[in-house]
Amino acid sequence: MSVENQEPAHEKNRLEEIKDIIKDASGSTEEEFLSTPNSWLACFTSSAFVVETYFNSSKVKNLISSDEYNRADERIEELKTRLVELKELYPSKEDIPPEDIKQELFSKLDIFR
Repeated sequence: MSVENQEPAHEKNRLEEIKDIIKDASGSTEEEFLSTPNSWLACFTSSAFVVETYFNSSKVKNLISSDEYNRADERIEELKTRLVELKELYPSKEDIPPEDIKQELFSKLDIFR
C-alpha cells in the first residue's frame, strides 16, 4: 500500500496527552524509581511536573470550559501542596510511601476527575 493511501495518524491534542500521562503515571513512576537513584516521590513528581506544564499551555484553555480549567488548576495546587508535605516524610530513595499514599497521589494527579 502506498503512503498516499494510508490514513494519517491521529495527532493527539494537549488534553489527550495529559490524560495519557495521568493514565501511565503509575508505570512510569515505578520504572523511573527502579532505574534511577531518585526517591519515589521525586519520580512521581516527574509525571506531575509534565501534567502541570502541559496543562498550563494555552492549547488546553481552548479545549475545556473555564470551569473545568479552574477545577483542574485547583487540583494541581492541592497536589503540589500535598507533595511538599510528603517530601518531608519520604525524602530519600529508601523512604518509600505506603500503597495508600501512592494511590492518593495517583488519584490527585487525575486533575480532570
